[in-house]
Amino acid sequence: MFPQSSFFDVPVQMRQTSAGEVPLPILYYDTSAVLLFFETDLNHVLPKMEGTGLNVFSTRPNKTLVGLALFEYRQTGVGVYNEVGLGALVSPDQSHNLLSLAPQLLKDSTKRDFGFFIMNLPVTTPEANAAGREIWGYPKFVTDITFLLERNTVECRVADPVHGEICYLGGKFWPGVSLPGMDMITYSHHDGSIVKTIVNVNASFTHHLNRNVTLRVGHSHHIMAQNLRDLGLDQAKPVLIQATHTFQSRLNEGIPLRKWSHKPVIFE
Repeated sequence: MFPQSSFFDVPVQMRQTSAGEVPLPILYYDTSAVLLFFETDLNHVLPKMEGTGLNVFSTRPNKTLVGLALFEYRQTGVGVYNEVGLGALVSPDQSHNLLSLAPQLLKDSTKRDFGFFIMNLPVTTPEANAAGREIWGYPKFVTDITFLLERNTVECRVADPVHGEICYLGGKFWPGVSLPGMDMITYSHHDGSIVKTIVNVNASFTHHLNRNVTLRVGHSHHIMAQNLRDLGLDQAKPVLIQATHTFQSRLNEGIPLRKWSHKPVIFE
């Protein structure tokens, strides 16, 4: 029996995938989540954006943000699974910097244009993989993902589907400040178009400064491991961590914006 909440009181339609029917929007009732933000060189990210038509967000001269999102989905409309998302902060229509970020944050998510371009999105079940790839074009793949969030400690390990380890993230962070979460926006490639997707969020995150949380890339040859290395994230430490055990969300159907010039090189 799914929890009752006005947040989930929305019309739902069924969509067929190769792994079965999926309700849209997908409703996520009970989740632990950790969002980590890394600052890296702009030149590490720009080659990954070739052909996308997306503008990379600039935090300061020659610097930008990359996000790593960890999820433990305990109760959802598409089953129980874990997920890890790697994305770059982008805008489809104009370049943004810190000065233009504040007005964007004040906008409703339907009017906001900056979001995360999803580079890799491993999951632990075939059903979640099929839905993500076939409905949104998310670059998902199925593998083992371990996730632990306890007090001020986080650990996550993403296995290579063939052999070895793609990455490991772990460590402790400072006690933080609790603030409401905000809706998320993702950009992906589906059927030759840029797709914008709004993820409505109902959660309170604790915002932490890093203490000694570190991302380590394994010896894997998987495209996600290569992307992490290319982005300069091996042995990187996040500048900000957001964590919660009470994450709820609605993953809506995406909106095609325009055609891509060619498919990005970051996918398998």
